[in-house]
Amino acid sequence: MEIPAKAIKKEKEVSEEIERLILDLKDEASDVRWRAQWTLGNMKDVRAVKALIEALKGENWTVREGAAKALVKIGKLAVEPLLKGLSYEDADVRRRVAWILGGIGDPTAIESLIKALTDEDIEVRRYAIVALGNMGVSRIVESLVQALKDEDIDTRRYAAWALGKIGDLGAVDHLILALKDEDAGVRRYAVGALGRIGDKRSVEPLIQVLEDEDTAVRLVTESVLGRIGDPRAIGPLIRTLKDKDSRVGMRAARSLGRMGEPAIFPLIQALKDENSIIRLNAARQLGRISDKRAVEPLIEALYDKVWDVRCNAAWALGEIGDRRAVRPLLLAFENARDDIDFEIEILCALGKMAYSEALEALTKALKNIFLNRLRVIEALGEIGDERAVKALIEALSDKASEIRKQAAETLGKIGDSRAIKPLMLALGDKNWRVQEKAVNALAKIGKPAVIPLIQALKDKHWIVRVVRERAAESLGKIGDLRAVNPLIEALKDKDKDVRRKAAESLGKIGDLRAVEPLVEALEDKHESVKKAVKEALEKIKAQK
Repeated sequence: MEIPAKAIKKEKEVSEEIERLILDLKDEASDVRWRAQWTLGNMKDVRAVKALIEALKGENWTVREGAAKALVKIGKLAVEPLLKGLSYEDADVRRRVAWILGGIGDPTAIESLIKALTDEDIEVRRYAIVALGNMGVSRIVESLVQALKDEDIDTRRYAAWALGKIGDLGAVDHLILALKDEDAGVRRYAVGALGRIGDKRSVEPLIQVLEDEDTAVRLVTESVLGRIGDPRAIGPLIRTLKDKDSRVGMRAARSLGRMGEPAIFPLIQALKDENSIIRLNAARQLGRISDKRAVEPLIEALYDKVWDVRCNAAWALGEIGDRRAVRPLLLAFENARDDIDFEIEILCALGKMAYSEALEALTKALKNIFLNRLRVIEALGEIGDERAVKALIEALSDKASEIRKQAAETLGKIGDSRAIKPLMLALGDKNWRVQEKAVNALAKIGKPAVIPLIQALKDKHWIVRVVRERAAESLGKIGDLRAVNPLIEALKDKDKDVRRKAAESLGKIGDLRAVEPLVEALEDKHESVKKAVKEALEKIKAQK
């Protein structure tokens, strides 16, 4: 079949472009060479491979790096010529070739990369290991096992990492031996590799590593044992809770929490350990596991002599959420004797449990200026009981803006219509964050708030501009059609921000009655209003 002349012409043009770019690879200007490499890489044409490999020998680091990346982009077409590069005299070229082959990931390079594991240059061996590890082929395990015995520390580290990435069970015994390597980094990588493989044979050797002299090794070992989840590790992990390094204790605690049900009874026993660090971490993890069998022991821990243990026990009971803990928590609150942080933890726990029995204590606590009242309000929101509304409305007048803001948010969450009027007053709060929370709260209350908000938008008594603005915003969020005409009228409000919010809300509601008034509002003298009007019209048009 005859090739069309057009196709021949195009191929000729491509060939000429490639030849020109290949010549540019030798240009004196490094930026010209770099652009040529980038373009050749994107073209993915095999004709550029030889020249790009030659560019790997250049003196300019940026150019060499660019050539390497271009060859990775070209991919499989470059593999065969690159394999010869592993025999170049220049060690730097061999390193880059190994890196490129790893980036391409073609299996045909495996045998050559295995040979590179015995290269005289340490860096070449390292890059070859990384390349083989990324390929993830089991037949290279034996070669990587040999690399675990290399005299170079980093080579052994990379080998352990690669074996973990491949995840072949045949590497387990060799990685267990590497747990005794003289270098802490090798031991750490070996632990991580065993964690990836997850074979039960490694559990006992890993338990022994919990006593490693290196903190980083102990940390990663605890994580791995938690991931494997073998019950044999529970006792040793509990003992590790009192490690001299607090980070190790915390990591051990998280691992116990991850192990779940098998760790419950050992953790309950640990609540009575003589070491307070073990007790507090045990309480914390029982909360994470959230098993109801821990409720009674945690109730007892509310009276632990150590403050941290008491606080963690309260937190854990809140996480579990069992009704049996409500009365004990309330009693502990009464007996807290101005232990402020403990009181807060109890209140938050009661809030999470969302039982109305806690309501009276929480509403009283809302008036205690020495407590963290923000968390008290959050707890009332968790309960969501309408009996909290009165106390929260009072909090809208608090001197602290953070309290007013949180109260507004919580009133919206509860959604009681008694909060509408106080929230509308909060639209004029001097703090814009409080205003914003009030807007969102009214939007959550929804339809019951529409008529009062319309009145606020129209009523001349609302002399504060921001109230009309926020009222317009709230109506848009609620989306009730009764607000369309009042919002249309607000397009002529004397304040530009009210007009802007009215336009935005009309766009959200999407009623066609707003189109003509919005078109007229395009003549507004303020750019911010005109922009809002245009966007509103586009939204309405999109909804047709």
